[in-house]
Amino acid sequence: MPLGSIPSRQLRNVILFFTEIDSNGDVQLYGIQLVY
Repeated sequence: MPLGSIPSRQLRNVILFFTEIDSNGDVQLYGIQLVY
């Protein structure tokens, strides 16, 4: 989607998921919600 087609005042919610392996070898799942 071209950026020009998105109104500058519109809020978009983007959720990023990523995993991390801690010192115990457990996999942690993180979710970050970005509003811009």
